[in-house]
Amino acid sequence: MSHKISMHRLTEKGHVRYYKVELIATLFGQFSLEREYGNISFRAPTGRKKNVFDTIEEAKTMFLKIVLQKERRGYKR
Repeated sequence: MSHKISMHRLTEKGHVRYYKVELIATLFGQFSLEREYGNISFRAPTGRKKNVFDTIEEAKTMFLKIVLQKERRGYKR
């Protein structure tokens, strides 16, 4: 089971920012929420974050919260 969304937005200075969110089931029965973000002009991402949840409900709630937050900040799928 895996859910993945890639989003992007154009800044006022004309830079393209990206944000990727992925929900992955681990081998240990938990759920990992991984995020990667940055500027497409750079080879490496600006940042990466990872959270692990015990239940799928917790993980999906956080996944949707992050996606909605990014959409409010101007990111588009």
